[in-house]
Amino acid sequence: MNAQLMDQARAAYRAGDFSSAAQLFASAKTADEICGEADHLRGNSLMRLGLFQDAADAYSAALRDASYGKSGALLTNQGKALAAAGDLAGAANSFGLAVQDSSYATPYKAYMGLGNALLKSGNPTDAGVAFRSAAIDGANPAPAAALGELGCCFIKLGRPADAVETYRTAIDFAGPRDDT
Repeated sequence: MNAQLMDQARAAYRAGDFSSAAQLFASAKTADEICGEADHLRGNSLMRLGLFQDAADAYSAALRDASYGKSGALLTNQGKALAAAGDLAGAANSFGLAVQDSSYATPYKAYMGLGNALLKSGNPTDAGVAFRSAAIDGANPAPAAALGELGCCFIKLGRPADAVETYRTAIDFAGPRDDT
């Protein structure tokens, strides 16, 4: 690991120069070297550049570093990258693995991603289960958004009465940033 290049990469990342950051993170290590932080931040940089499949590959590389300890976040990011690249099945798989990580502090993010991937794939039933899980996650600062998506699932399932009740509940949890 080239510590000087790693420091330069972090500085470029903090400065918002994501193109340089991605290149520097890649150069800071050899191809066979494992470094979760470098690959994670390279993936984040590539996402900012709209290089979604490359970002997903970078997150995969970061996941190979068992000592990095951020598998839930990496899997969620990988799911977002795959969804943006159009691979909804791969995205759903990544999000599904993320919610199984018991050390992941914010699983509601993975549940929301999973719900969106499943809904776009034409599976409103399982999407609704994911959105419900996001809504009841105590760490979720915006359960109203998850409830709103759950209401959309009920509509797609032909259950308007359930959708109405879900939207009413969402209003109860709406915060100042939510559009009621």
